Amino acid sequence: MERKANGCIVNTAIQAASTPNQLCICINKANYTHDMVLKTGVFNVSVLSKTALFPLYQRFGFQSGRGSGQIRRLHSV
Repeated sequence: MERKANGCIVNTAIQAASTPNQLCICINKANYTHDMVLKTGVFNVSVLSKTALFPLYQRFGFQSGRGSGQIRRLHSV
């Protein structure tokens, strides 16, 4: 797997434990993000505003980062 940035919008992220701090995220096994998290064990969670614009959801929710270069082409959404 090549080293590159990727983004994915999910609708579930919950606190699983506080000692040590743990989160539970739900990602479809067919998603490229799943492969990246499985290999690296690293992910970041950001909360989207209710006013987030639809193009943001289109880019990170409706297309795979596997070949699209989501982050590389990102200027402003």
